[in-house]
Amino acid sequence: KHCQMCTDLDICRDPVATTDNLSERWKCVRCGTKYNELDIEAKIVELVQKRLTAYQLAEPKCRRCGKMPRRMIQRLCSCGGELGFDPCVDLKKIKMRHLLVQKIA
Repeated sequence: KHCQMCTDLDICRDPVATTDNLSERWKCVRCGTKYNELDIEAKIVELVQKRLTAYQLAEPKCRRCGKMPRRMIQRLCSCGGELGFDPCVDLKKIKMRHLLVQKIA
């Protein structure tokens, strides 16, 4: 009954997700089977939770030597380097992605 086609969905741009015709929304372009919207929603929630967890568990590292500070209240490393976080846990990016998910919802 289903074609089992694997595809990436751009839920902001794909006609499958953005069409005004509700009967055509969330249907496979190959076989016409309706996608499970609860599964899609669960994947989005899981993605948001993973990103927030990564941010919460992030630990600062020296940008010069790569070591972690001995005390969490330090502003500079013992080598004099500035402390920072990995780019994958950039707060600005997390906020921007969170706003995008809110717009989609």
